[in-house]
Amino acid sequence: EKGKRKKIIIFAVIFIIVIFLIGAYYRFFKKPSVVANPETTKVRELNIVYPASKFRLTKKTIQIKNNIPERAKIDMMMKAMKDEKAIPERLELYDCTMDSNGIIYTNLSGHLIEEIQEPSREITALYSIINTLILNTGNAKAVQILIEGKPVYTIKGLIYTYKPLTYNNDLMED
Repeated sequence: EKGKRKKIIIFAVIFIIVIFLIGAYYRFFKKPSVVANPETTKVRELNIVYPASKFRLTKKTIQIKNNIPERAKIDMMMKAMKDEKAIPERLELYDCTMDSNGIIYTNLSGHLIEEIQEPSREITALYSIINTLILNTGNAKAVQILIEGKPVYTIKGLIYTYKPLTYNNDLMED
């Protein structure tokens, strides 16, 4: 019985060590990798989301040429949203990257906070950006809004922006 007990203890210790090593591997070695830009290589058109009314969004399609650099496509999206008055005119997108989990990180200028005054404008501006990026990016699941390189809790107190936000179909017109 003593030998049987010793084998059980040894097995339990080995089992605990294996579980610990698996946990350490996933914690320290399987960090999300960063992709240079969201992948839009197969896109031949861009879908632009913009306000149709105070609390509703609609979408239009812009035809583009093949082989346009990724950053140029993203700049075209931003310009089209500005043309449709979806986002503030002075808003700048400094960086846009996507990790291997499908989270797009957008580093925007502080004009998003400064120039938005109404709650309805906060909703439509944020989801114009989020829905446009997700629609035009392969494998994207959510968008993390950063202002001047830092996450903010909210833009004007209505939408919690500290965590990534997903596509909002409820705001889209039918």
